[in-house]
Order: sequence, then structure tokens, then C-alpha cells
Amino acid sequence: MRPFAYFREKARHIWDSLFCRKLLGNRFHFLGFLNQSQTGRAYAVADLLLLPSRRGAGETWGLVVNEALQWGVSAAVSDGVGCRHDLVVPEETGWIFPAGDAMALAARLAAFARLPREALTAIRGHCEKKAAEFSLENAAGGLARAIRACAARTDAKSSPPPEPV
Repeated sequence: MRPFAYFREKARHIWDSLFCRKLLGNRFHFLGFLNQSQTGRAYAVADLLLLPSRRGAGETWGLVVNEALQWGVSAAVSDGVGCRHDLVVPEETGWIFPAGDAMALAARLAAFARLPREALTAIRGHCEKKAAEFSLENAAGGLARAIRACAARTDAKSSPPPEPV
């Protein structure tokens, strides 16, 4: 297992020394900020993306989760990440934990670390399937349906009322 973590640089030394090294040993790699040209290599070797955003000051969406799922990488996200309801299906594409709850996060990571290789393979398939639901084609189709629905409502409002009988 090669967890891939993404969170603020200032928390790295605390997180790395106090938690992840003790729980996951050398299987945890804090990568910090990566340029867009570097993310593909990171996702290609990762099993898990960790996005522990805070509530209120968290991620409006969390596009990094979309990216991870496209690569078949599951995501452990806090309830401060906006996409959690749409992209993270517990036990299938990832896990949600309460923002700021270190014990819940530790329990989630410990359970993930114990998953057999077969379970990780199944999770990869679930992630890729979920990511496909958010493809460019599906987004364009949804936008086209929304435009047609708005146009139909506008046409209905501009039509004269029917003549009384």
C-alpha cells in the first residue's frame, strides 16, 4: 500500500512524525504540493488520497478527489470536503471522517492499511466507475438537458393564455 496524502505543508512535520510514521511506517509518503505535470505519476503509484480539510474553511468541491478516482485511487476525505456526497461512497470509493477528529482518521487509516490486495483491486474498479459518471461527456449532456428545460419553461411562460370557453 502506498497512501498518497494531500494537505497543507505547515502540518507536514506534525502529521508525519506523530501519526503516519507510527501507523503506516514507510508506506506513507507526504508529497505536499505537486505541480499538475507531476500528479499523474503520484496517482499511478498510490492506493489512497487523504484530504483532511476543515469544515467552513474546507474544500468547496475537492477536484483532487475527481483526479484520484480517475486513476482508481480511493479517497479518505473529511466532512469539510464538498464532493464527499457525490464522489465518496463509503467502503467503495473511499471513506468520510469528521473534520478535526484525529482518532476517527486514525481508525480509518488503520482499517485501510489492513485491507487485502484483492479489496484494493475491487476498490480501484469502483473508483474508476464513479469517476466515469463525472466525465466531460456526462457534464455536457447534463448542461444540454438543463438548457432545454430552461428554454421549455421560457416558451411556456411567453405563450398567451388559452381562450376561455
